[in-house]
Amino acid sequence: MAGLTATGDDNADKAQEQLAKIQGPNRPIAELSMAKLDRAVYSQRQLEAVMEDFWFNHFNVFANKGADRWLLTAYVRDTIRPHTMGKFQDLLTATAKSPAMLFFLDNWQSVDPEAFKQHQQEIAMRRARYQDAFGGGFPADSQGATRPQQQDRGLNENYGREVMELHTVGVDTGYTQQDVIEMARVLTGWTVREPAP
Repeated sequence: MAGLTATGDDNADKAQEQLAKIQGPNRPIAELSMAKLDRAVYSQRQLEAVMEDFWFNHFNVFANKGADRWLLTAYVRDTIRPHTMGKFQDLLTATAKSPAMLFFLDNWQSVDPEAFKQHQQEIAMRRARYQDAFGGGFPADSQGATRPQQQDRGLNENYGREVMELHTVGVDTGYTQQDVIEMARVLTGWTVREPAP
């Protein structure tokens, strides 16, 4: 028995040494993996650990997509885990509003095209109003470059389609492209302010 404990301790020490070597953006992913394994092995709530894994896989986000590596810890802790054993509707809503999911499926950029055009016009009017104050143009930033024009944005159908195909009605169940567009409209407006990749 003593040999098993020592071997277990040795493995834990090696894992801690390996984790200590991991720095930067891969560290949160490694820590989440280790914590997930610990909960799966040592939890007194085995069913909850299995269901957390199931729901995380179902509502998965790609950890290596820009800011998601930094948002993943909060996603698991604040979105998946509290709803693991609850109502599906609550979990679906929580994942839809989660910064990690909003960023992963680019829903944070989804806007009503008409509202976006109006907003851009308002910005242009403000710039024109202050043009003389800045010597005939928009002021340069601290590096001397002027701000680029923002590209046209519109509805992003990624998450609307995913909600319908994967999380609710399923593929080939009779919904139309217009239904996907309307679902995208419903989900538009939930955003993340300038996530840094």
